[in-house]
Amino acid sequence: ALHGLSLAGGVDGRSVVGREPGVSALLGFDITRGGAPVQARLTGTFFDRETRDADTRFGGLGLDFKLVGRAGTLRPYLLAGAGVYRLREERPVALPASGAALAPLAADAARRLDDRTSMAFTTGGGVLVPLASVSAFAEARYTMFPGARLH
Repeated sequence: ALHGLSLAGGVDGRSVVGREPGVSALLGFDITRGGAPVQARLTGTFFDRETRDADTRFGGLGLDFKLVGRAGTLRPYLLAGAGVYRLREERPVALPASGAALAPLAADAARRLDDRTSMAFTTGGGVLVPLASVSAFAEARYTMFPGARLH
């Protein structure tokens, strides 16, 4: 089996609903067997996005499987995986009109916190570019948290 270390950083672009961009980081350990088309990657992931509506962070460990195209200069791949993540979202809570006089004192307390450990599923794809002794890759991933209502 061949092994490799993956290190990636990225920016989560604006979504179609106009959310603010966020930042992400991924550290992975790839496991490959010869020229097999299926590869495994153990990953550690961190994501952070702060917006006017909510501050969202998650981090955790996962296992991805990649289906990699045949050898060549560019090797496209699809990926799917699952993992356990710590999900934390903090968002403002509207104060009632009668509490307006207390608003300055309650500003810090007027936030709702959702902090939990959750199973998550990842899907995506990318392209691998083999170089002399390393490989470069570009990847797009989507992480789903069943039951979570992220803002």
